[in-house]
Amino acid sequence: MSYAYNEQESFWIFKNLNVFYWIFENLHVFYWIFKNLNVFYGIFENLNVFYWIFEKISFSVLKQLIDNLSLDLALSDLVLPYHRL
Repeated sequence: MSYAYNEQESFWIFKNLNVFYWIFENLHVFYWIFKNLNVFYGIFENLNVFYWIFEKISFSVLKQLIDNLSLDLALSDLVLPYHRL
């Protein structure tokens, strides 16, 4: 009877070792998931950099348009009095 008990106990140990193996195998999967989450974070971080670049470009283009518009308005103030003559 004690031999059968030891056999069942050893079977239980190997069953738990199998569970631990499954856990470590899934830890590898979780590591892969977190690694890919890190890749996605890098993509979003780079999208943030692209947003910053486009924001700077749009700001400089807008500033240039305002400067050109104000220059046109200043020239029209100079030209219009002579044009009315």
